[in-house]
Amino acid sequence: MIEEQPRRSELDPELLLVVCHPIGGSFTHAVAAVIEDGAARCGLETRRIDLYHDLPSPVLSADELRRGVSFDETILAHQGLLATVSRLAVVHPDWWGGPPALLKGWVERVFRAGIAYRFTGEEFMPKVKQGLLGHLSALAAYTTDSTPETAEQSVERFWRESVFAFCGVVRCECYGFHEMYSAGPGVRTRRLREFEATARAWLAG
Repeated sequence: MIEEQPRRSELDPELLLVVCHPIGGSFTHAVAAVIEDGAARCGLETRRIDLYHDLPSPVLSADELRRGVSFDETILAHQGLLATVSRLAVVHPDWWGGPPALLKGWVERVFRAGIAYRFTGEEFMPKVKQGLLGHLSALAAYTTDSTPETAEQSVERFWRESVFAFCGVVRCECYGFHEMYSAGPGVRTRRLREFEATARAWLAG
């Protein structure tokens, strides 16, 4: 039997901010700071997860896969946050057409059946998938050397279709900082300022 997801209390954070980049002073972290600052201005409580410090392992083991549940306290805590927050923001670089392996592994371990989706139906009969994250408003912000057209078919498709839509998220946005290989300090500063408006609108919605 799949247990009901926990309900949110006034003490729970409203925004789960997941950041994935190994360098603390990276542009990716600057993007995350814009979201975090915007949330503070909107009066939203934020829980920030830096995967390079806060994830014990991205590997979905054979035992965990067979059980269908994790015994790892960190993974269980992250699953609890996913079920109770109203907003989820993920910030990462585009590496080889998708998120870094660490973030992909986090999705594999946290977005599990019973947490992010489930299949319902009689035993030995066709099952119907039900997304469980319809309460979420999601934002994926990423940096990439690719053009908007290329990124839309790779990294954005991963978030929009493979993750968010599959798990029942109705309101989701993707924001790309494209062709960063040629972006100097001035351009990067301008792009961050442009992103501030998008972040504020998403947080206020």
